[in-house]
Amino acid sequence: MKELEFPNMPVFNNDTIEKCRRSKNYKPIFFELYKHVGIICNLFACVVPDTDAVRDIHKQHFEVLVGILNRCSRLMLANTVLSHEGKFGETTAIIDRCILESAINVIWLCKNNNNESFERYLADGLKSDLELESKIVENMNARDGKAIVIEERMLKSINRCINLSSLQKDNIPGIQRFPNMASRLNEIGYDRLLYTVIQRMGSH
Repeated sequence: MKELEFPNMPVFNNDTIEKCRRSKNYKPIFFELYKHVGIICNLFACVVPDTDAVRDIHKQHFEVLVGILNRCSRLMLANTVLSHEGKFGETTAIIDRCILESAINVIWLCKNNNNESFERYLADGLKSDLELESKIVENMNARDGKAIVIEERMLKSINRCINLSSLQKDNIPGIQRFPNMASRLNEIGYDRLLYTVIQRMGSH
């Protein structure tokens, strides 16, 4: 297997650093560092379970973590494309909030490192699926059990997601709620100020 190669940190010459100091605008440096982190995130999302450095972990847990990292990587790529000309600042800020939440989820899941935490994470999304399924069935019953094409597709998609989760459908509603962002940040040791500035103020 080919050895995982990490890219070197960006290097900035004295002229670039001095220019940023004079203008008090460090965006050119931040942009290169942001790209660097995005590349590393993508590398980790491509790691396979039998890599020597990967500890023994439940197959589904590994897939969940890789899936979240892949989401971070794609969102960071989107932000890089959107912001490379200094435009779409408000849009990139919204995407940054999504990236932060995904990153916090990875840290929280890794810190707890137990089946319950992963079940809570998976059930959090599936509870919405079940709510939608209930509404679809209600609408079908009002039509004597007949489903329209889009309802059939949605029901198949919901069942596929539940099957992939390996959770028992009947048990999902009773699984403990996934903690909110403020609680997750607190559990992994971050000050609430991060939540206030990035999530609450960003939303406002």
